Amino acid sequence: MFSVAAAVVALLAVAACGDNKGRPIPADADVDRDGPVATADGPVATPDGPVATPDGATPDSPTPPADGPVAVTPTAFRLTTLFLRDPHIQVSSDTDCFDVTDPNPLGIAVNDLIATNMTTDADGDTFLDFSPVLIFRPLGAGAPSGPVDFAIARCTAAMPTSCTTGPAAPTPMTATNAATGTCLAPISGTTSGYTPPVGTTPAACFATADQPLHIELSGIPVNLIHTQIAATYEGDPATGLTSGLLRGFLTEAEADMTFLPASLGLGDDVRLSLLLSGGNGNPCMPSDKDTVDGVSGWWFYLNFTAAPVPWTDPAP
Repeated sequence: MFSVAAAVVALLAVAACGDNKGRPIPADADVDRDGPVATADGPVATPDGPVATPDGATPDSPTPPADGPVAVTPTAFRLTTLFLRDPHIQVSSDTDCFDVTDPNPLGIAVNDLIATNMTTDADGDTFLDFSPVLIFRPLGAGAPSGPVDFAIARCTAAMPTSCTTGPAAPTPMTATNAATGTCLAPISGTTSGYTPPVGTTPAACFATADQPLHIELSGIPVNLIHTQIAATYEGDPATGLTSGLLRGFLTEAEADMTFLPASLGLGDDVRLSLLLSGGNGNPCMPSDKDTVDGVSGWWFYLNFTAAPVPWTDPAP
């Protein structure tokens, strides 16, 4: 049972999941159609338009077009805590079912193992074993919306931690900000009443748009649909993220087709659905299974917090 739970940690830690590139801001330059007229002093003036300098800049265009677009400085937040809240991970024997999501008499806790993966370098490669990161380009809590990437990054185990792109491409998203209300919450009727419950995300906050999210760890592909990520800004400008919530829907068909790696010693036919209540081969009750648009599966809800971390984009 311990091997099964540990295997699921590797998968769920990502769901809790390339290249990072700045999104350029083009410069606008107003050039008169009649063409510029050279002056004796050197700068170029149009007959009735703005004054242009030899390198192409104008008073309304501080960035010379000749220099190309301006790269936006990213602001990154590495997840420092991550908890699976729903569904819970259930393992069974011939006669009993065991919930191994949080601390229990068996001494196996999936959320504790996730925390360990986020704070240690077990393989000795000098990087923390699991580093989900949100990268804003730029951070603009006061703007209506803005771009943000979600990445499983390479973050140094040595302190102070710094991060860069990991093996998988970051997922680009659009974050919409809210000054009042709630940015994201569990969908009514899709949770099972576990304690602690799924936390919501109050303002001032952001939430990403509904989109598919493909994630992969240790060769395990997972395709979530209707995925959103939200968090509350801590401070202005933000010095951290609190009340974070990641939710996404895993269809039963995907869970049945998702096999745990044979390298875990569980054989080559152990499906993810075996570990989810209501799933194929899992007798534990009550079922955590949900339905979206007539399709059965599970809503995954993970709560998190995050702290700022230095971020470096890879060289082009």
